[in-house]
Amino acid sequence: MRISPGRKDQFLDMHCPQCALVSSSGQMLGAGVGEEIDKIGCVIRMNNAADAGPRSIRRSKSTAVTKEKIQYCDGVFQNETGKNRMKTGAFLSTGFFTMILALDMCDSIRVYGMIDENYCSRANHSVVPYHYYEKNRVDECRMYRVHEHTQRGGHRFITEKSIYARWATRHKMEFKHPAWSPRG
Repeated sequence: MRISPGRKDQFLDMHCPQCALVSSSGQMLGAGVGEEIDKIGCVIRMNNAADAGPRSIRRSKSTAVTKEKIQYCDGVFQNETGKNRMKTGAFLSTGFFTMILALDMCDSIRVYGMIDENYCSRANHSVVPYHYYEKNRVDECRMYRVHEHTQRGGHRFITEKSIYARWATRHKMEFKHPAWSPRG
């Protein structure tokens, strides 16, 4: 099922036993997991990531995220962090909205191309672009650090990764390429 850009009257209402949540991270460059992803019943791709498969669900902020869903996500963020998102000056990432969508519609989730919260602090981490499809090629970890410490208007990517790790201890969720296991 596709969500068409610009269609405010089109809503996603479906359930999948297993989903692949595919990030647009540079971690996906050369991953070689296309066939593996294509075997999964529902594929959710983030941002403007290129997709070739017929089963891909392409998210669009204007059709899939309502004012009520934003308020719900704000509440989830506050419950998970103890901080009011608005007061911290943060914006929730597409990944956060997509992860909540996947938790709502999928019994189990394989997350592709999403690093853990400590990845960028490791000395031997791979340097990859923030988005694999962009020509600008801004370094993913550099982008994460800048946003995490921005006073107003940044995403809290690293904080969000720690939230996903906690969710993975309560839901059927695994992280692939790079593979990592949540603590817990």
